[in-house]
Amino acid sequence: MTITFGDLRFRAARVAVAVLAAAVVFALAVLLSGLSSTFDREIATTVADAGADAWVVAAGSPGPLIVIQQAAVPATGPART
Repeated sequence: MTITFGDLRFRAARVAVAVLAAAVVFALAVLLSGLSSTFDREIATTVADAGADAWVVAAGSPGPLIVIQQAAVPATGPART
């Protein structure tokens, strides 16, 4: 099976959609890769700016930010009447 220029012209809309879909997938992959590396770099920058050697979290803790959010909410919640 070969693809000729005639096939591409005959199915121009299908080719355009396929090229656009491939471009969107590639753009999302690049975006997620950059976002992931930013998270890693942000942790290193935060620890370095604090003048610390490491980020210490209690064993079993999902992370320091999640613990802070959970501590701000009472365990029983507000009394309802």
